[in-house]
Amino acid sequence: MDVHAASSGTSIGMETPARSVGVSRKEVNTVSGNDNDKELIINVDYYDLVYYSDELYDKARIDNFVRRCAEHGYDRLLWRLSVCGKSAYPTRVRTVFDAGPSERGNRLATILKMFDPLEYAISACRKYGLKIYPWITVLDDYYAEPGKAGNLASEFVLRNPGFCWVSRDQKTPFMGVLCYEYPEVMEHRLAEMKEVLEYDIDGLYLCTRSHAKHSSPVRQEDYFGFNQPFVEKYKQRYGIDILTQDYEKEKLYAIRGESLTNFLSRVKKLTSSKGIPLSVGIMRTPYACMNMYPMAKLELNWRKWVDEGIVDELIVCAGEDILDHGEEWLREVPAYFGRCREMGRKLQIWFRLFDWSNKYCNRDEDEIPTKPASVISDTVNLLRTMPIDGIAFHEALNIEAKGLWDAILGR
Repeated sequence: MDVHAASSGTSIGMETPARSVGVSRKEVNTVSGNDNDKELIINVDYYDLVYYSDELYDKARIDNFVRRCAEHGYDRLLWRLSVCGKSAYPTRVRTVFDAGPSERGNRLATILKMFDPLEYAISACRKYGLKIYPWITVLDDYYAEPGKAGNLASEFVLRNPGFCWVSRDQKTPFMGVLCYEYPEVMEHRLAEMKEVLEYDIDGLYLCTRSHAKHSSPVRQEDYFGFNQPFVEKYKQRYGIDILTQDYEKEKLYAIRGESLTNFLSRVKKLTSSKGIPLSVGIMRTPYACMNMYPMAKLELNWRKWVDEGIVDELIVCAGEDILDHGEEWLREVPAYFGRCREMGRKLQIWFRLFDWSNKYCNRDEDEIPTKPASVISDTVNLLRTMPIDGIAFHEALNIEAKGLWDAILGR
């Protein structure tokens, strides 16, 4: 979801009608010299495709997009189900998308009355030979745009704001950032996982990115994360009341992170029972989740996850712009996460195509600010030289709207 959406329309052009058989990955690689050992993953935020298209993004559009992915030799789609706290599929457990802060985005509600986008995307992927992983955000249950009617909050959070991370004075919740120490939160989200696993999918992707800061006036570091379960655990272990006494921050970050690790462990049991992998997206920055940091920090104990087989894959730099920190920083990423591959887990790098940093274009003039094709191509070719398993491109909207099909192949 792009929270920086402008009000004017942008048409994403319809291509030729879909064919019944796609071009195979092998055929594409023979022609293009594509590097077989790097998996090419496209992040599909269906809400964004619906929002930015002047035409209804219906079954034909989905089919056409998946066909083009197959023709260019891409391997996998991450299909986003989360529209912050609402869902882009007919869920029985969560809150089905009905409306949000934008009339353009509300076309998704019309589509959901017509068909199940996830079900149809799966059928298209089967038709053209791509893998598909549903993409769910686990710390992103609320978004309300200031001054606009409608929001993207889950009914669960609206009924239970106390299940969100809370400030040290116990007065202010960090809306949308769920605390998995509460059994009610754990069971609610596990019910969602079970529901999604009923689909014929190839894997499950859980992302730690959030939109929480956009609905919070607080920007103070370490402001949130003082829920009673955290308070009690810290006191049991260290004899200190973190609400009234000085405490060691790293120890508290670790306690906060344990509940997320426990949640992932339980999800892993579900995915293992179905025989599919669990993929998790995290930032490179320690203790950070996008749009939670630095107001709310937790230890993302990825080393434990890969050592104990809690996850099968990490998608790293999720939410960060890998070009913001320089080439040296980027080259250090695979080494930093080296333990992942050592333990036989996959390591993917998230590559943001959006130019939200405003380096290459003027966001006031471009509704879909995107890095130039040459920059994308050069970065892809650099990533191909690194000891990683693949690249997750964020996102489908940029590729389709800006014609980047060849650029993300490195040409």
